[in-house]
Amino acid sequence: MIRFFIKLILTLGSASYYTFWGTIFSVLPYARKNLERKRRAIELNSQAVRNLNCNASEKRVLLPKANINLHVVEAGEKQGHLVVLLHGFPETWHCWAHLIPVLAAKGYHVIAPDMRGYNLSDKPAGVDEYKVTKLTSDVEELITVFGHKTANIVAHDWGGVVAWAFTTNYSHIVDKLVVLNAPYTQAYQRAVKKNLSQVLSSWYIFFFQIPIIPINLLKHDTEATAREFLVTNKKVNIETDVQIVASAMAQDGAVESMLNYYKALFKALAAGDPKKGKRSQAPPTKHKTPVLVLWGEEDIALVKQVADASEWFQDFTIRYIPKCSHWVNYDAPDEVKREVVKFFERKTVPQQPLQPEISRL
Repeated sequence: MIRFFIKLILTLGSASYYTFWGTIFSVLPYARKNLERKRRAIELNSQAVRNLNCNASEKRVLLPKANINLHVVEAGEKQGHLVVLLHGFPETWHCWAHLIPVLAAKGYHVIAPDMRGYNLSDKPAGVDEYKVTKLTSDVEELITVFGHKTANIVAHDWGGVVAWAFTTNYSHIVDKLVVLNAPYTQAYQRAVKKNLSQVLSSWYIFFFQIPIIPINLLKHDTEATAREFLVTNKKVNIETDVQIVASAMAQDGAVESMLNYYKALFKALAAGDPKKGKRSQAPPTKHKTPVLVLWGEEDIALVKQVADASEWFQDFTIRYIPKCSHWVNYDAPDEVKREVVKFFERKTVPQQPLQPEISRL
């Protein structure tokens, strides 16, 4: 009996030994491949920063309250007025490559982060890590970490969702806001309730709630995915963006984190407004932050009506851009540069309510 137990122990020990090393050797190729993907992403981003030709630099910035590190590209005069550039899905900081040198040359202090979950920034696990409240808190911390009390903000798509929320909740920090093809939350919610076209155009939000399938679909060929999303105008060369986005999506946990934005938003919208049924009949109090919206008219994901947030903002301007898709920062970079600089240089308007300014470029 004693010999039996000794033999059993030795057998189990031998099996554990081989299981251990078998696991190690099976994981090593995956770890090596992920390391290669990360190295390629770092090289692509570093080269892109150099290609800005405006003495830009990149750094990993710790946000103490959030306890995460964000990859941030910085340019311009550090004593200048701060401008924060927020990208959308599935973009990176590089979607602002055309705008960063222009603002830096004007003397602004420009920072373009990869938002949490994207590219070279940290990717915390869990849907709740991507709630809008946490995303807006990241922006607040960034402004503080870079030594400023206020900032101008330019944002596109998901960056716009965060920027709208940040402006309404941290209005004392935002001097001016520019949003490219991203609807104000109340305008979007109203459209979803009353406009069937917007509901149908939002199909992808529902699709992204499905487990596993969207993740595997987007990760299967990240270059093809990036090209499918971003390239709507073949006359515009955005190959660098395609390659950077592809390398960003190929990193471990990246696609999961990016889709968590949609899952967290869907979760919040499904929870509803606790004050529902107690809505005041009085018109909403208008926010005083000056806002410029640049809107590509050929956006297939958002109906044109959601662009107008003049009901909620006192100083509100829309510039509709014809023959331009959702990716207005790629399709119309010259118009974006011109309108952003002009808006920033415009003197602040007095406090009385204004008529909204709506026009086509």
